[in-house]
Amino acid sequence: MKVIACFYFVFSRGLYDVLREKYEWSEKDAMEFSAFLLPMLDFNTDKRATAVQCIEHPWLRDAV
Repeated sequence: MKVIACFYFVFSRGLYDVLREKYEWSEKDAMEFSAFLLPMLDFNTDKRATAVQCIEHPWLRDAV
């Protein structure tokens, strides 16, 4: 149940806002991480990011 509550909290406020306000991430980091994570969580499987798209995403690629 905690996982569901966590997802509800994050998506009802917006991932970017939660990262900025609750976790005090920088604007750049919150924006880049949100751009990386949110496409993976799309309910529409046609729009959802593929594994290859995730691996090739600049946020992950630039971290190495």
